[in-house]
Amino acid sequence: MMTSALDLLRRGRPGARIAVLARPEARSLLSGNPVVDELVIYPYKSGSPFHGLAELRRRIKAGRHDVFLSLDRRPRGAAAAFIAGIPRRIGPDILFAGAGPKLWTRLLFNQTVTMSPDECRGSLVEMFQLVVRRAFGLEGRGRISLPPVDEARARWARGLLAEARGPVVGLCVRTNDPGKTWPAEGFAALARRLKYDFNAFIYVTGSPADRPYVEALAQAVRPLELLNLAGRTELMDINALAAQSDLCVALDNGAAHLMANSPLKRLLCLLMATTPAILMDSMPRARFISFPPPPPGQAATLGPGQVETVYQAAAELLRQAPPAV
Repeated sequence: MMTSALDLLRRGRPGARIAVLARPEARSLLSGNPVVDELVIYPYKSGSPFHGLAELRRRIKAGRHDVFLSLDRRPRGAAAAFIAGIPRRIGPDILFAGAGPKLWTRLLFNQTVTMSPDECRGSLVEMFQLVVRRAFGLEGRGRISLPPVDEARARWARGLLAEARGPVVGLCVRTNDPGKTWPAEGFAALARRLKYDFNAFIYVTGSPADRPYVEALAQAVRPLELLNLAGRTELMDINALAAQSDLCVALDNGAAHLMANSPLKRLLCLLMATTPAILMDSMPRARFISFPPPPPGQAATLGPGQVETVYQAAAELLRQAPPAV
């Protein structure tokens, strides 16, 4: 999401050198990205606000930066920029669903971008770009930016899918919010239908924490086989797989946003608690199916007819000629 703001900044300030402070998990997404000139990897540890701050200060100071822009509520980067002496330090007064940084964090900035609560409840793409527009007086819109899939990853993806005899279908099956996660039995039923009717080759992606969910899903599909990739992929591996896929079915998660901006042929996105309108900027090539969200604090349940609705949409997409990429 944040790369769209960097793209806007690159267009508005083409002579600027843009460095990004990021966690190791984002390395493959930002390394080689055309909107990033320099990548500063910092192994952030939650719950320890001053861990590694001196080393981070040294690395930031060595970059001789003129401006620090915060798009994160965590104070570590802003604190390092402050003690490193970056002369212009910019941050929003509120961010993410209308929540504001702690007061002492705002004191680390010498330029504050004013945001209204309503402006912080919609698309993250729009919110990040709004901060950049106001901070630098820019106009226009940016686009999510990804590095190209390198040949090594493309070769890896082709090898994984080499045994496919029917269409290749990827399932991205978890989110961090139980209320936005379709139950595993729904994906299992969908996988069985796609295997029987289309002889689909199905792989499932997820984080290491998703392994129990994906294993339960694979068990529910037996004796049919799925390729379980939970915990085995980096961010750009997802794009390499998507480029080799005929269809991906995903929730409103990070993998779906990556795929929607990759050379993917077709993406079907299932929504339990989000409306398609706020995702159109970040997922322009997705087709959305929205289901009623569960009560606050509760996990999503499988409603009547949901599997059939998703299957019919998936089958329609598989029968269509692939769009031009």
